[in-house]
Amino acid sequence: MRLLLAVLILSTLSLIAFFVFNLQRARGSYWDQFYGVEGLPRPPFLELWVGLVIRTARGASNVIRPPFITWWLKTNAVSLTAACGVYVIAVTGAIYVRQILRPVAAPSQVAQAVATPDKIKELRRTSIELKKALENNPDDAATQLRLARTLRDLGAAEEAMNAYRKALSLKPRMPEAMFELARLAAATGEVNLALAKAKELGDLWPKRPESSLLLAQIAFIAKDQEQARRQWQSALNLDPVNREARCMLVSSYLEQGNYAEAARLAEIGMKLTPDDDDLRLFLARSLDGMGRSAEALILLQGVSAKERTEPLLLALANIQVKLREYLPAIATYEDLLQRFPDNIVALNNLAMLHADHGYDLERAATLASTLYTKFLNDAGACDTMGWVLFKQGKQEQALVLLRQGATGMPENASHRYHYGAALLKAGQREVGRHEVATALKLSGSFDGATQARVLLSGKKEDF
Repeated sequence: MRLLLAVLILSTLSLIAFFVFNLQRARGSYWDQFYGVEGLPRPPFLELWVGLVIRTARGASNVIRPPFITWWLKTNAVSLTAACGVYVIAVTGAIYVRQILRPVAAPSQVAQAVATPDKIKELRRTSIELKKALENNPDDAATQLRLARTLRDLGAAEEAMNAYRKALSLKPRMPEAMFELARLAAATGEVNLALAKAKELGDLWPKRPESSLLLAQIAFIAKDQEQARRQWQSALNLDPVNREARCMLVSSYLEQGNYAEAARLAEIGMKLTPDDDDLRLFLARSLDGMGRSAEALILLQGVSAKERTEPLLLALANIQVKLREYLPAIATYEDLLQRFPDNIVALNNLAMLHADHGYDLERAATLASTLYTKFLNDAGACDTMGWVLFKQGKQEQALVLLRQGATGMPENASHRYHYGAALLKAGQREVGRHEVATALKLSGSFDGATQARVLLSGKKEDF
C-alpha cells in the first residue's frame, strides 16, 4: 500500500509540474505569435494570463488568433499525450507490483474452519456453488482458487490439492495458489511437491518470507529442528513483524530448552505487538524456564480477567503452584474450568491440589471421578482417582487404581510414589519402599519428592 501511495503521489506531482512548465512556455510563444509587437516587451506573468483569458472571453480570438487552450493542446499534443501515458504506466505498474508483493495469509493447518456444524454446512454450500460456477466458466482461475480454499477448510485435502493444481494450470504465476498448495502438500506428507513449489515461490517472491516459511514447515515435518529454525529466522529477517515465523521460532527454542533466546525473541515481538497474548505466554514460559517465575507470574497477571485465554490461565495456575501459591492456583483452575469445562489438565491438577493439601476432598473426588469416567483405562486418570481415594482413607479401592496407574506409566515418578505410599500404608513395607525409591531414581523433583524422601528415611509413614 505504501509503495502504491508513494508512486501515485510522485507521478501526480510530476504530471502537474510538467503541465505547469509546458503552459508557462506556451503562453510566451502564444503572445509573441499573435499579439506581440516588435520592440514591445511581454507583460508581467499575471497580467499576461489575465489578458489572454479576457481576450478569449470577449471573443477576441478568431481564425487568425485561435483560443489559447485550443492552440496549446494542438501544438503540444504529442508531448502531453506522452506525459499522460507515462503517468498511466507508472500507476498501473505500481498496482501490479503491489499485487505481486502482497503477503498471503498462511494456513496453519489442513482444515481451519470445521469448528461448528453450521460452518461445515456453509462451506459445503459454498463448494457446491463454486463448482456450478466453474461448470459455466471453467477457465476462471480466481473461482478455482476459492474452491480450493473451501475444500481445504472442509478437510478434503486431495480434492483441494487438485483444485489448486487446476488454478495454477490456468494462471501459473499465481503466488497465493502456489503458497497454499505447498503448505497443504507439506501438511499431508507430500514433501517433494512442497519443496518444488517452495522453490518456485522463492523465484517468484525473492524478497518475501513465504518460501522460508514453507521450507521451515517441511523441515519441521522431517524433524530437522535446526533447519526449521534457520528458515524461520530467515523469514523473520525478511519480515520482522511476521507473527508465524516469530511464534514458531520462540516455540522451537522453548522445546529445545534455550529459554534465554526464546525470551529475547518474545520480548522483541511484544515491543512490536504489545497485545499479542501468544507472545506474552511464550515470554512467561521463557522467564519461568530461566528461574524467574515471579516475573512470569506478574506478566500473566497483567492480562485482564476477561481477556485470559485457556492456555494463559493454565500457565498462570501452573506457575502459581510452582511458587507454592496453592489457594490462588485453585482459584485460577476453577476459573479455567468454569470457562472450559473439558480441560483435562485443569481437572487433574485441581483434583491433585485438593488431595495433596487436604483443602476439599469432596471437590477432589468429584473432579477425579469426572476425569476417570471419561478415561476409564487411562493410567493418569487411574492414578488421580486412586490418590484421592487414598487421601479419603479408602485404601483397598485406592490400591487397585494406583497399581493400574503405576504399571500403565512405569516411567512416571509421581505414579510410582503414589503406589509405593499406598503399599506402605497397607503394610507391604518392602515392595512399598522399592516403589518410592524407584520414583526418586526416576526424578528428584516431582510433586511429592520431599514426602518420598521422608518416607524412605523412616521418620514418617502416615499421611
